[in-house]
Amino acid sequence: MNVPAGFKNAVTFDYSAPFFPGNIEVFDGIDGTGKLLASKDFDTNQACAFPHQYCTWTQVKVPFTGTARSVVFGGTPDYIAYDSIILGSD
Repeated sequence: MNVPAGFKNAVTFDYSAPFFPGNIEVFDGIDGTGKLLASKDFDTNQACAFPHQYCTWTQVKVPFTGTARSVVFGGTPDYIAYDSIILGSD
């Protein structure tokens, strides 16, 4: 996720990962380039009964120092969901 104008302090988001863990990285350049400002690994959270496995959401806050211009959301494709992204939360 690119934010060319930049943001400071932290990124906060909710995630649902019932099967595989995930991670994010925050960079001071666009497209996941430049200096790595912060990174965070996170565990799976509880799955619910099929077909609604993605019903448990966990909030994560990743603080950093500097001005971020991109966030790389990681995890196994099609097995993790991100929502309610807040940029610059303090």
